[in-house]
Amino acid sequence: MMMMMKKKQGSLLRIIIAVTLTLLLCFLTADSEVRCIESERHALLNFKQHLTDPSNRLASWAAATSDVDCCHWVGVVCHNRTSHVLQLHLRTFYPLYDELTTDDAQYEAQWEAYERSMFGGKINPSLLDLKHLIYLDLSYNYFGGTHIPKFLGSMGSLRYLNLSHAGFVGLIPHQLGNLSNLHYLDLGHNNLYVKNLQWLSGLPLLQHLDLSSANLSQASDWLQEINKLPSLSELRLSYCHLSGFIPPPIPSSINFSSLTTLDLSDNSFENTSILFWVFGLHNLVSLDLSWNQFQGPIPVHLQNLTSLRHLDLFWNEFNSSIPNWLYSFSHLEFLNLGSNSLQGRISSAIGNLTSAISIDLSFNELEGKVPRFLGSLCKLREIRLSYNEWGQEISEIFESLSGCVSNGLEILEMKGAQLSGPIPWSIGNLSSLRSLDLHMNQINGTLPQSFGLLSKLESLNIGLNMLEGVVSEGTSIAWNLPLAFISVILLPIVGNAAEHASAIMFDMKDKLDISLGVAIGSSTQISMFGILFSVVVGWMMGQRMDLDFRLFETATLFITVLVVAFMLQEGTSNYFKGLMLILCYLIVAASFFVHEDPSQGENEK
Repeated sequence: MMMMMKKKQGSLLRIIIAVTLTLLLCFLTADSEVRCIESERHALLNFKQHLTDPSNRLASWAAATSDVDCCHWVGVVCHNRTSHVLQLHLRTFYPLYDELTTDDAQYEAQWEAYERSMFGGKINPSLLDLKHLIYLDLSYNYFGGTHIPKFLGSMGSLRYLNLSHAGFVGLIPHQLGNLSNLHYLDLGHNNLYVKNLQWLSGLPLLQHLDLSSANLSQASDWLQEINKLPSLSELRLSYCHLSGFIPPPIPSSINFSSLTTLDLSDNSFENTSILFWVFGLHNLVSLDLSWNQFQGPIPVHLQNLTSLRHLDLFWNEFNSSIPNWLYSFSHLEFLNLGSNSLQGRISSAIGNLTSAISIDLSFNELEGKVPRFLGSLCKLREIRLSYNEWGQEISEIFESLSGCVSNGLEILEMKGAQLSGPIPWSIGNLSSLRSLDLHMNQINGTLPQSFGLLSKLESLNIGLNMLEGVVSEGTSIAWNLPLAFISVILLPIVGNAAEHASAIMFDMKDKLDISLGVAIGSSTQISMFGILFSVVVGWMMGQRMDLDFRLFETATLFITVLVVAFMLQEGTSNYFKGLMLILCYLIVAASFFVHEDPSQGENEK
């Protein structure tokens, strides 16, 4: 009897497990096969019909396609169970430019691709059928100077709306104030304006607000209206025409005290009294007041903002010394005080800015010496101290940078800084340096061979100094490149870049005569003016100049002239001749690369 009971219990248990697994499998299968809602699919197709899509990015959005599930379409995100459309990601990739690493030709190609990829046309009201849409990003497109549709204010489920950099114009519709669930609103960098900002009071959950480049000059109560947003953590009002005096609310009345990012740049503010409401924002992490006209000393009440990591006061008219309390901001990572009229010396307390990554004090009236404590800022990557009155030996500068900062420093700018003396060997210790600008100083002597240790250097400006010697000799030894290769191949490529680009442009327009004219003109200037000018200047300086062409250079010159003459004797051109000339040039370049210069060997001895 007991055995039969156990068998029945075991069978019942197996049945329960089997049923459970079957139900689970059916649930998972049903979940994976749920397709998008048909009405929402039609809404997306109607929306697409009114867009211009020159690069066919929305090719998957088709009525007759093997993939009828709109949840798999480009830019569409659906709920993983209900399959309602939740998000539309239709932003166009905007190419970023880095003056150190970005190739101009490559960036131009990226920009052209960006322009071809931008959506345009009109935003169709069919979006209203996406009842569950919480995320809409149409930024970095171009909607041909159209107005922001008023019907967007009826999409009550939206939490994220980004229409920045999209070519919209006109009045910002007050209907956007109906989006009571909105957390993120970015309308920046369009050609918009407002009559008032009272509609903002309908957005109690708003955390991010960007109205940059919108004309807010008619909204005299802009500050009081923004003060009605208790959840606001990021506010960007760059270039919003906010100049003038506006009575600030007293600090105790600030409702958006949780604000962490504030951008009021480029508004032509003059009186720092408008900033009193800012001084009560103790949670502020980033403050941008650049490109204004603030005058007088740096406001002492800024010292209340001890959480700051980013402080930008660039291009104002502050004329005090750098206050000592500023050096106590131990969390500060980015400090830009450039293009003011700051005076006095840099305190040794600058060594307390242990979190600093970038410091810009350029274009001021600072004097004295750069403190050695700057070298103890181990996280520092960028130092800009140009156009001040340092008036010290450049060797002292590099001695100040001999600490742990030398391991990671990438950008050093000290042009027009009244530096003198020779560049020391210790410059080679800045192994991470990518950009060095010592333009327009009184630096003399020769470049040390340790320059060759700067293997990551991408930008170098040492013009308008009093340097001596042949730059390429030290470079040749340090970089292990033949002197002839540098002088005959590398330098001409850089020096004649504009000429080469012009020749290609004229050739593409079938203007070979102009290309030849540019080349002949350049050769004439070199032979009849450049060489003569060098000889005359050498005579004035008491330096004897002569032309010392060795056998290898002379033979190369003779052969190249013969090759070009042979190619041009028929007066015609074709791809084969062009290819042959390119191959000849590569052979010449390779020859100079492997050729050993006898004089260089003697110098090394």
